[in-house]
Amino acid sequence: MRNMGQWSTKWNQLTEKVQPSIASAGRICHKTGNVLNLIGIWTWKLRKVIMAIPIILLSIYIARLNHNMLPDMVGINLQLTGEYARMVSKNLAVYGPLALTGACMLMMMLSRKTLYPWLICLFSLALPILILITNIFPG
Repeated sequence: MRNMGQWSTKWNQLTEKVQPSIASAGRICHKTGNVLNLIGIWTWKLRKVIMAIPIILLSIYIARLNHNMLPDMVGINLQLTGEYARMVSKNLAVYGPLALTGACMLMMMLSRKTLYPWLICLFSLALPILILITNIFPG
């Protein structure tokens, strides 16, 4: 019984030493949770902008690449015979797909949904790539 009293006093001393550390760790965990929750809320609110940034940068990069690599007259709609159905100027071939991607981005910003218009923006980037490929390797 006497040992039990010693153990209980040692236990009480240990809990008195550790109690402030446990309380401060609890406060730190609570503040960390609040910060992560705030980051999650702002990420959700800005999801359209966050998703739009790579599309905008990639579309500008592809437009600059097309502007440097395409000839003055660009062929559109490559036929089976190896000839183009229509010829357009380089500016139209560069800025037309860029405007299409911009319109898709506007649709994404105005829509309640985010992922479907974002995927449409992503697929709209295929048009300038296809124009570049068909004009560099025609046939």
